[in-house]
Amino acid sequence: MFANSLRIDEGAVEGKVYEPKTAASVAHVWMPPEIKAEVEFWRLASGESVSSDVFIFPSDHGRAMNLRNYRKRAFLPALEAAGLKGITFQKCRRTCGTLMLNGKHGNLKDVQGHLRHAQASTTLGIYVQQIPESVRAAVESLDNTIFGAVEENQNSVVN
Repeated sequence: MFANSLRIDEGAVEGKVYEPKTAASVAHVWMPPEIKAEVEFWRLASGESVSSDVFIFPSDHGRAMNLRNYRKRAFLPALEAAGLKGITFQKCRRTCGTLMLNGKHGNLKDVQGHLRHAQASTTLGIYVQQIPESVRAAVESLDNTIFGAVEENQNSVVN
């Protein structure tokens, strides 16, 4: 295992463990130091083994957690408390891919590797939403026109 990575070599859905769809899905996923520290803290605080062959977030019985239960008991209440209703795991993955590529935090192959896709076409065609620089500039220009006018009007009222 690499020092700051997590090896993904199986998946779990509805409490059942399965083999990954493709060989590309079996990979080390980089964890920033902050995330690694949080995972290590979680394992120590929860009394879980730090062995690499156990689930990071097991069920109460040590088996694969049922994703539906986690979504209902933890994920959705946390989103609701943050005012973020409607977010799904899939939307999180797509947002991650889009922000990584459009924010120039890596190239297409980097994003493909992080999302563990076998084909770059899956990453680019389904997960990443391209936001051309010209569109960004146009939206920011409109924002400046609207909010610049609002700020000018607010300043003139105050003066």
